[in-house]
Amino acid sequence: MYSYQLPRISTLVQFISSAKGNSFLNVSCGSGSPASIAMCLFQSALSICKARSISFALDHHCIHQQFQQVFGFISPTTRHAIRMGKILRGECWRHYRFLQDCLKLCCCVLGEPEEASLSRFKRYSRMGNQFAEALWDSTLRGLLLGLKNEKKRPTVEGHVTVLDSVEVPKKVLDTLKLGPKFSLQPDLKKPEILSLIRSVSGAAPEGEQDACIREAVHTVKHLPVPTGATHILRQVTDFCTEAQVKLVTSDKEGGFVVVPTSLYLDKRDQALQKNFRPATQREARDTYKAVLELCRDNNLDNLCRRVKSSSKHFLGVFYTAKTHKEGVPFRAIVSERGTWQRSVSTFLLQQLKQLDVQDPFAIDNSLPVIEFLQNEGNVDVSMFSIDVEDLFYSIPQNALISSVQDAIERSDPVRFQNNAGIPVTAFIDLLRTYLSSTIIKEDEKLLVQKGGTPIGSRVSPIVCQIFLADFDRLVSGALEGRCRYRIFRYVDDFLILYWQNDCCSPQISENDFLDVFRLHSRGMRFTFEMPRAACLQFLDLRLTISPYHVCWTYCPRSKKAVLPFDSCHSKVVKRAIASASLGAALDRSCEHHVHDSFAAQVMKLCEGGYPIGILYEISETLLAKVKGVAKSKHDRLPGRPVSIPYVHTMSHNLKKVGERHRVPVVLSAPVKLITLCGKVNGSSTKRGCQISHKNASVECRQNVVYRIPLTCGRVYIGQTGRCINTRLNEHRALVRSTTPSGHLALHCRTCGCSPLFSTTIQGVFKA
Repeated sequence: MYSYQLPRISTLVQFISSAKGNSFLNVSCGSGSPASIAMCLFQSALSICKARSISFALDHHCIHQQFQQVFGFISPTTRHAIRMGKILRGECWRHYRFLQDCLKLCCCVLGEPEEASLSRFKRYSRMGNQFAEALWDSTLRGLLLGLKNEKKRPTVEGHVTVLDSVEVPKKVLDTLKLGPKFSLQPDLKKPEILSLIRSVSGAAPEGEQDACIREAVHTVKHLPVPTGATHILRQVTDFCTEAQVKLVTSDKEGGFVVVPTSLYLDKRDQALQKNFRPATQREARDTYKAVLELCRDNNLDNLCRRVKSSSKHFLGVFYTAKTHKEGVPFRAIVSERGTWQRSVSTFLLQQLKQLDVQDPFAIDNSLPVIEFLQNEGNVDVSMFSIDVEDLFYSIPQNALISSVQDAIERSDPVRFQNNAGIPVTAFIDLLRTYLSSTIIKEDEKLLVQKGGTPIGSRVSPIVCQIFLADFDRLVSGALEGRCRYRIFRYVDDFLILYWQNDCCSPQISENDFLDVFRLHSRGMRFTFEMPRAACLQFLDLRLTISPYHVCWTYCPRSKKAVLPFDSCHSKVVKRAIASASLGAALDRSCEHHVHDSFAAQVMKLCEGGYPIGILYEISETLLAKVKGVAKSKHDRLPGRPVSIPYVHTMSHNLKKVGERHRVPVVLSAPVKLITLCGKVNGSSTKRGCQISHKNASVECRQNVVYRIPLTCGRVYIGQTGRCINTRLNEHRALVRSTTPSGHLALHCRTCGCSPLFSTTIQGVFKA
């Protein structure tokens, strides 16, 4: 420090010290007393300890004690506590830097060589650092003790069903207990991170793309490369391969089921034999030709083209375990991905959505039941429920097609025909052909469904809805005038409310309702459930019958656990799950049970690892909603959002960069544990390319960075999220065009060179 700087620094330090009210720092050039030096060292150590304690609170997601004192008996929200913690931590380090300037000034003497002053400053700095470390050790022990003594809510691990006494290692079992929905942080290489940056910057305005790239690179270059997911998944797959076991998911409980391979094959065969029959190659070929002929005869050129371009002719199939039933049978679910049936079902679904289906019983959720009980039927009511057994398999196809045809006739058939572009008879023929095309391929054997409509088809829910609407109208007509009743239906579950003590209506019993249902069943089979201990479960409600009224409580039938908070999903998804659970407990519980229902949902979320602070924040939002306070609307960024995988810190940094450049960014969770089922069972259906390319330069791959060599010696490097052959064919067409556009085509025209489409893939990124 040069001598001519000392008076100016001394003047500034004294002024700043007086402005801050630090009268104890009587610092001047060359007159640093031992008391001033000691005070500088002591205050520096306090600033360091305070900043570190705030960082400790931020890292462990707890509220700093100083914030509790400021806010009193109500804790601040997590977001405000984090924001204030960062501000206060920054102030502590600012104080430390100022105190270091004061110490440096105290160690300087006018006329003394600079080396002597610097040596004195370093000696006192070492003393101050030693004092700060000793003070921090004492402070840290207190913080750790308080964290240890803090009462934590125990998290409940997911349930894993192990059949036939298979020995599962603890590490594998701990991974499976996380559940199928749990998402791991994807492994990303540096080229893949660069691809994500390019994806975000590519959606920015043209003049801001370079700036967006620079900002994004600056925010992620210091972050570690995410790893670990591949190792965790490989542990599970290696165990399953060595132990010869398979993985399926539970139908109702939502967890994993570990099944020995021999038992898996037996249960799979039983599920297939129950609802499928053998088919031949000729049967599959005739169905495919019939669909193409219907498309050509009715000028459905686009549909015909999509059917021809499909790479698969047979449906895929996977299985879930019915752990709630004795023997744990399997359920077979088909997958239309990559098949021509997917194109046909998409067309059929678009047309069937036009129909206005009138159903006297159908409901979309449990709110109509609550509204009815509140307003009309809450005294002297009897109830029971009826369930359709194996709905999708038990519906006769002829009756199903007849119901669809009647629904079209009841609607406006002319409008339907104009929108579909084909006559009604042709549409019915296409639907009939599609229902007979549910051919699966398992162990090189072809099987076709015996009847009904396939589980997993896009068309199945809506055609079953149309069929059941016909059934509901028949039942409603048969019960008209017989008694006072009210029936609600959600998919295949019926809730029947009726009044036996109504003097204005004749007496009726449960058997009378069942007789009417069976009379108009048209092949459907029914099971029924009576109240147990005056309680009946319907959808997500538990109905309790008392002598004077009926109470209802939000109590989902499913035993599936909530998504664990540690899962690599966006915070928006987790908050939405918690908000939906707590909101449903408030909206779907009567005044007598709302408190217990809400407490049960809070406990369930805490067992999933959700911090209590976040639940407090969501509760405050719900309180404002209950009071009718208008929610502040956030303007969404225009344009289609860019999807990037969730990686802690990195994804949020890229999202903030995108927002500064008006690019909406959403976070996906591509590495879910449910993918283990496909990897272990050998039925992993990667999306892949579904196009039959006429000119395929290389093997079809998606999400690649590619390299096209040119005859002039240069290379063109690009990136695409689609199939690489699709992008190469676009380049080929632009180069041949008389009006070329794009960097590659313009360069080839100017240079006179030609591209060699024997490309080399430089890197693969995850969409």
